[in-house]
Amino acid sequence: MIVLTGIIFGIIGALFEVFLSHAIIIKNIYPFIAISFVIFSGLYGGTRLGLWTGFAVGIILDFYSTHLIGIGVIFFSLIGFLSGYLIKNLYIEKIYSRFIILIISNFLYSIVIWISVRSSESAILRPIFINLIPQVIYSSIVGSIIIMILYFLFKKFPILTSFIYRINKKK
Repeated sequence: MIVLTGIIFGIIGALFEVFLSHAIIIKNIYPFIAISFVIFSGLYGGTRLGLWTGFAVGIILDFYSTHLIGIGVIFFSLIGFLSGYLIKNLYIEKIYSRFIILIISNFLYSIVIWISVRSSESAILRPIFINLIPQVIYSSIVGSIIIMILYFLFKKFPILTSFIYRINKKK
C-alpha cells in the first residue's frame, strides 16, 4: 500500500512540476515543485513513502527533462529517503527542517542540472550566481508554501491521512 501511495503521490508531484512550474516563472526562473512533494512525503510518511515518491517523480522527470536519464531517479529517491530518515531519527524541528532540507536539495538539484546540461562555452561560476542562487531561493519559498498547503490538506481531510502512516501521532 505504501508503494502504491508513493507512486501516486509522485505522479501528482511530477504533473505539478511539468504543468505548474512553467506557469509561475519570474524573470526566466522557475521553481522546482516536485522536490517539495518528495520532501513532504518523506517528512509525513517516512523513509519508504519518500523513497517511492522520489522514484516516481524521478523516473517521470527523467524522461521529460533534458538532463541525463537516471540522475533524477537517484536524486529524488535519495532526497525522499533522507528527509524521512532525518525527521524520524534526528528529531529535528519541523519548520526549520523543511526549509533547510528544501534549500539544500534545491541547491544540489540545481547544480546537478547545471552540470548535466551546461555548454562548454560558459564560465564556471557565472551561471551559479546569476541563475542558480535566485532559483534556489524562489524554489524554496514556493516549496515551503506547497508543503504548508499539503500539511493543511492532510490535517483538514482525514481521508488523505488514512493512506499514509504518520510517523509522529502527536503532530
